[in-house]
Order: sequence, then C-alpha cells, then structure tokens
Amino acid sequence: MRVSYIAGIIFFFILFIVGMIYASHSTWMMILGIFGLIGTAYFITRIVSDILREMRRRNTEEDR
Repeated sequence: MRVSYIAGIIFFFILFIVGMIYASHSTWMMILGIFGLIGTAYFITRIVSDILREMRRRNTEEDR
C-alpha cells in the first residue's frame, strides 16, 4: 500500500467532511463534499485492487 493512497484518502475525506458540514450554506460546498466522497471511494478502490492483485500474485507463486 502506497503512502500516496493514504494521503489521498485523508485529503478527500477532509473535503467530504467540510463539504457536508457547510452544504447548507452553499451549493458549491455540497459539490465539494460529493467530490470528496468520490475521491475517497476511488482511493479505497485502488487500495483494495492492489491487495487483491498481491494476493493473486502470491497464490500463483505457491502453485508453481
């Protein structure tokens, strides 16, 4: 797991939180919150994909 993935999750999650807290004040903040949620989901998907890829790689090495 890369450090950039963790940094990305933290950054986008903070965007999500700030956007949702201030969503009642401005439409742009709601959009910012949605953008933060999408970014967080993207980085979580990347982490899970890397973990699954590594598991598959280890399983194929054991079969040889």
